[in-house]
Amino acid sequence: MGLDEQPWMPQGTETTATYILSNPNGTRHLAFDYATGTWQRLWEHAEPTLVSATTAILMRPTDIDEIIKISGIWIVGNPDHPRAYELNDELAQGAKQALVHLARLAGQL
Repeated sequence: MGLDEQPWMPQGTETTATYILSNPNGTRHLAFDYATGTWQRLWEHAEPTLVSATTAILMRPTDIDEIIKISGIWIVGNPDHPRAYELNDELAQGAKQALVHLARLAGQL
């Protein structure tokens, strides 16, 4: 699945996650589960797949601000949870990978 995904809009029944970040283009929808501190890739005709925050950022670079905000709120609310450290590292790695990619495209690396 992925390249041939047809546009669709989540109805909220695709996941038990707390927050859905739907894409106006109708593809590459994401959800964040506050119970586990994890991101999910939503599919119209399949179960959600867990993705790292890095993958979420690279899938939806124009929503990096929302991904950081949602993840950051969870991290601040769960500072002693082992997932908080993992999620923080994933955010840093995703931001770095996106920035390095753009720098290469601009001929700066």
